[in-house]
Amino acid sequence: MEFAPAREIALTTLARIDSPDEPLALFPDDEIVDVGWAWVFGYTTARWLATGDPDAVPPPGGGPIVVVKDTAEAWMLLGSRSYDGQLKQYAEQHGHVHTVRYG
Repeated sequence: MEFAPAREIALTTLARIDSPDEPLALFPDDEIVDVGWAWVFGYTTARWLATGDPDAVPPPGGGPIVVVKDTAEAWMLLGSRSYDGQLKQYAEQHGHVHTVRYG
C-alpha cells in the first residue's frame, strides 16, 4: 500500500476518537514511519501542532495508528507498552518480518 491511501485510513481511524473540543491531527508526513510492512502514524491535537502549547497535548493512553500495507488493517498501539514490542508481536503473529525498530 502506498502512503496516501494509508494516510486516509489513519485519518478515518483517528476520527473515531476525535473530540470537537480539542480536535486531533496526524503528525506531518515527514514524521510518519515506514516499518516495512506497515506505516505508523503519530497524532496529537491540532492546537499542539500549530502552537506547541504543552497544555494542548492529548492525555496519555492511546498510541500511534498502525496501517498494515498488505491488508489495509488499522489499529492503535497501546501507550502503556513498548511500541516496538507491540509491532514485533503483531508482525510475528501475522507472518511479517519486523526489522525496523520504532520508538
